[in-house]
Amino acid sequence: MDKKQLILFLSGIALSAILAWILSITGIWQLVIIAGFAAGVLNYSMGWGCLSGGVGVFIGWGGIVLNGIINNNPAALLDAFGSIMGLTGIAWVFYILIVMFGFLFGVLGGALGGGIIRLIVPKTREK
Repeated sequence: MDKKQLILFLSGIALSAILAWILSITGIWQLVIIAGFAAGVLNYSMGWGCLSGGVGVFIGWGGIVLNGIINNNPAALLDAFGSIMGLTGIAWVFYILIVMFGFLFGVLGGALGGGIIRLIVPKTREK
């Protein structure tokens, strides 16, 4: 990975994390795919776009979950939900599932963004 690709990768993570946070607080959490898409467009490679989008949305949703844990303490609600399924004290599993689904949505958006930008902008070869 050269220096330019590293800067684009880290910029994609930052952009994706900020967009994921902004789009998640709107109430329509499904829009976080757009955050991953933006990271995928920023990184020309589909692989780096997937990773950048996934990590960015993971960080964005991790911040929202951490803020919820500190300020609202939803563990009692999540434990009650777990007790419906016959399990108690598993709020931490739900926290992990939330951020992992965020990572997957970011990867999906990054793959779409990286793939579409590869179709739109043809790769130029230096001769």
